[in-house]
Amino acid sequence: MCVFITPKEITLSCKIAHIHFASSKHSEENLTNLKKKHQIVDNSIQFAYQFLQGEIAAVISYDENEKKHSYGFCKTNELSSSLKYYQQVFGSGMTQRAWIWTGEII
Repeated sequence: MCVFITPKEITLSCKIAHIHFASSKHSEENLTNLKKKHQIVDNSIQFAYQFLQGEIAAVISYDENEKKHSYGFCKTNELSSSLKYYQQVFGSGMTQRAWIWTGEII
């Protein structure tokens, strides 16, 4: 996992996907600049911890022709419901592969 830090954003990245942590427009009204930065750091650390603990997986979804459809992250306990959703929306031929820090789990 790689971490990229700028004054307004933290990006966590792995070979499969990446995620951005930045202050949302809704929270900006109630938080000072320093509190926003602390929130960004806290959220990104929590996500990285969950990924390293195997609670979050990096996922690649494939269509019925086995072409890559999408990339992202998913809580490991929600992988089956995520696949069911993809199959409902994009067709029953959708499949997925998922990896946690220690290796592939699906």
